Amino acid sequence: METSNETQKSRALKPHLELLQHCFTCSGPPQCSSLNCHRMKDIFNHFKSCKISIRNGCKVCRRFFALLSMHARKCSVRVTARCPIPYCDPKRERNQLLKQQKQLMDDRRRQAQNDHYRANRAEGKNMKDV
Repeated sequence: METSNETQKSRALKPHLELLQHCFTCSGPPQCSSLNCHRMKDIFNHFKSCKISIRNGCKVCRRFFALLSMHARKCSVRVTARCPIPYCDPKRERNQLLKQQKQLMDDRRRQAQNDHYRANRAEGKNMKDV
């Protein structure tokens, strides 16, 4: 269940995610007269050619990468299809891999707990027999 703070963040990000989707599906000027679309394309060009990069602290790149990551988490394009937004497909694949790894870890942890409980239960029965 989302808290009101999460809901507010989601509402604030929705226009940015929609603009991101629009930006990479439109052909740009002169067909598109949206100034925000042009700005988003400029930010993407900065992201591609930035010498500072995310690792070295470029705030523009960090924010754009965060927006790309949010899109990848919520992307509605089927996994078998290609998303028009750059970096979305590899990011979705990475998210899927991490999700599978987490599931495997959880399964192993649950199995170890069950084995531990079974061993303790069997040990308890043996102690009663003595």
